[in-house]
Amino acid sequence: MPSDTDPGDGYGPSSGSDTDAVPGFGVHHGSAADSSPAVPDYSVRRTGKRRDTFRLVGLVLTGLAVALGTAYDYAVLEGNEPLAFGWNPTPVDWLFLLSLSGFGWLLVVPLIRDRQRAARYVRLLRAEPLRLAAALYLLAFFVAGLVGTLLGNTISEGLDHGYQPPVFFSVPEHVPVQCLGAEAAGRCHGSVQYPLGTDAHGNGLIELVVLGAGVSLRVAFVVGMIAVPLALAVGVIAGYTGGRTDAVLMRYVDVQGTVPAFLVYVVLIYVYGRSLFLLVLVFGLLSWGGIARIVRSEVLQIRTEAYVAAALGQGAGRFRVLRRHVVPNVYDSLAVSATQAIPRILLIEAAISFMLLNDIGVPSWGHTATMGLRHQHQFVHTWWISTVPIAFLVMTVLSITVLGDFFRDALDPTAGRSEPENDARDASEAETDADRR
Repeated sequence: MPSDTDPGDGYGPSSGSDTDAVPGFGVHHGSAADSSPAVPDYSVRRTGKRRDTFRLVGLVLTGLAVALGTAYDYAVLEGNEPLAFGWNPTPVDWLFLLSLSGFGWLLVVPLIRDRQRAARYVRLLRAEPLRLAAALYLLAFFVAGLVGTLLGNTISEGLDHGYQPPVFFSVPEHVPVQCLGAEAAGRCHGSVQYPLGTDAHGNGLIELVVLGAGVSLRVAFVVGMIAVPLALAVGVIAGYTGGRTDAVLMRYVDVQGTVPAFLVYVVLIYVYGRSLFLLVLVFGLLSWGGIARIVRSEVLQIRTEAYVAAALGQGAGRFRVLRRHVVPNVYDSLAVSATQAIPRILLIEAAISFMLLNDIGVPSWGHTATMGLRHQHQFVHTWWISTVPIAFLVMTVLSITVLGDFFRDALDPTAGRSEPENDARDASEAETDADRR
């Protein structure tokens, strides 16, 4: 690496591009593309700083708007009246909006600006039909979750419509309270009014699936918003500082790992009552230890790299080295680890709901499945009440897992290129280096 440039000013592995300090968009070190140019490109650095400032300002403004909305909701409306269009947000909804704003400014906006990277991701998805199907399903899940969040936790009940079978299926005519479909040979057939059938209270399974998607989406985003920054901060501080600080932080992670978040939640519900807010708070605060260890191991490796030593040797401060070189290069591992942790959180939430330790007013997928299994002798006739939400939960978990594998490959700078393309690029980079020398 040339020594006449300051790596702390953005000429090392982390340049001042739009991908700096963005989760999942860290610059990979160790390749020829990381070499510092002989002449600093100040226009690139200024552009990167402007884009960083734009994202920071947008994040702060949206965060302030969420804070003001929360204050108005609880100080003026006292949390009892709808805020707008009949929507009465809960504390989890406000946390979800805050996490959604961070997701948009730190991930979506940079991806929209970096068209080359976005095109590469699309190309990688199209090359694998399974990954493309998982991405499309998660997009539909995200939209359904937003709709479910706006609908809230209230569901309409019509007891006369209870136990309607899904369309194209039939049950004995005595199972539904009132058959809405065709009746033939002593059986009631499903109606297009309820394509997925209804539960015991006459609630359509489609409505329950949408509401359950809203619960799962809020749990994933809010737990991630709490756990990921904590894991990043602890992992970076422990790995970069080392010594006693590293030992103390890692011992705390060890102690935290011996206290299951599930046990803490079960104890606290007898003090504060069952609520979705308590669930996301407990699991967000106690589920980041494993991710922090992965970040720490990455930082331990990065801090020994030559460009970090060069930056420190040329007068760059420790904070600047962390911000420009260390933190951006751990975002890839952080993104993959967080994606792998989300399915586990969703399954835990479903298990808690299945054990009726959740807020019974929150129609999650686990709660709906539990209601379908309350009377086991009727399961053979009302199988769809529990099967449909479990099927959507399984598809969501599998899709997130598949997408996590996609992230691991997509964040590899050589992924998606054939061997001839790699050879051509390596030859071009070697020729460029020779010209510089």
